[in-house]
Amino acid sequence: MPSGADDARFDFSGMSVADRDALLAYVRSSELAKYAGGVAPRNAFTEPWVNRLDLKFVQDIPLHGDVKLQLFFDFINLGSFLSKSTFGYYELAPNLSNGVFRTKTLTTATSYGTDGRIKPSYTRAPTDFAINNGMSRWRIQLGAKLLF
Repeated sequence: MPSGADDARFDFSGMSVADRDALLAYVRSSELAKYAGGVAPRNAFTEPWVNRLDLKFVQDIPLHGDVKLQLFFDFINLGSFLSKSTFGYYELAPNLSNGVFRTKTLTTATSYGTDGRIKPSYTRAPTDFAINNGMSRWRIQLGAKLLF
C-alpha cells in the first residue's frame, strides 16, 4: 500500500493527479490505512461466519433393465426459510458474485515499470456490495433425470 504520493515504490505517472489523490484518500480512510507504506498480510480481511443449510431428496424409479428415472427435490437455503436469525445467510453480489469470493478492487490494471516500481491505475473507490435478494432467498427446485 502506498504511504503517500512520494512513496518511492510506486510510479503514479500513469494516473491523473485527481485519481492518485482519490486512491490515497481511500487508503487513508479505509481499513487499509494501517498498512500504508507496507504490505497488507494475506487473509487480513475476512467476512463474518455464514450458516447455510440446503436439503436434497433423490428417488430412483426403475423403468426397464438398467434404465431408471431419477426424481429430485432441492430446497436451497432451507435455513433462511426456517429462521432468519439463526441462519442469517445472504449473498452479496456486486456483479453476480459466485457466492464464494467477494472482493473489492482498487485498481484495474496494476503493472510494474521497467524500473521495478508498481504502476497502479485507479478508477474509483470500491463501493459496498449490494445485497442480491434473489440469491439470498430460499428456493425450491424440482427435476427429473433419465439414467441409462
